[in-house]
Amino acid sequence: MHATPTIRAVPSTGYEELLSYLSALMRDSGRNGQPHFTANRDRDVYDKPFNDRIRARLALPLQRRGWIRLWIAVDGDETLGHVDLRASDRTADAHRVLLGLGIAKAHRGRGLGRALTQYAIDWARTNGHDWVDLNVFAVNAQAVALYRSLGFVQTGFHADRFRIDGDSVDEISMALDLRT
Repeated sequence: MHATPTIRAVPSTGYEELLSYLSALMRDSGRNGQPHFTANRDRDVYDKPFNDRIRARLALPLQRRGWIRLWIAVDGDETLGHVDLRASDRTADAHRVLLGLGIAKAHRGRGLGRALTQYAIDWARTNGHDWVDLNVFAVNAQAVALYRSLGFVQTGFHADRFRIDGDSVDEISMALDLRT
């Protein structure tokens, strides 16, 4: 039996702590025809300009467009998974946030995805957002089922959205209306 993980916010000054976790998550996504996290597996997570932009967005106050909020599930010093919410740079869709989720391979199937997603939903609702949007690989049936069980509905389908190791991967867009 695993201990109950702690969910905690990642400040802009703590982003570097996640780089090895993110690197492993990205390398694993798409292996053996099972994409689960990103189609961008070859991105260098240690790229300083990219990380500087992420840190800057993590530091933005909510009143500014383009902010990011990031939370991790930890057990001791080990990062088990993460969830993030992102605001766009446009004022016209300030009522919506985009959700991203990743769970380390060894910790999938333990309910961490549900706990982290619910945490982000509650945070978005508390902070006055009306919608949570996300994109998920269509082949990731476990994630699609999780999001549906939390009330997300499909809002779009993108056939052949990505090519990962030469395999065509479809993408589903989903949204959760927080006003209900």
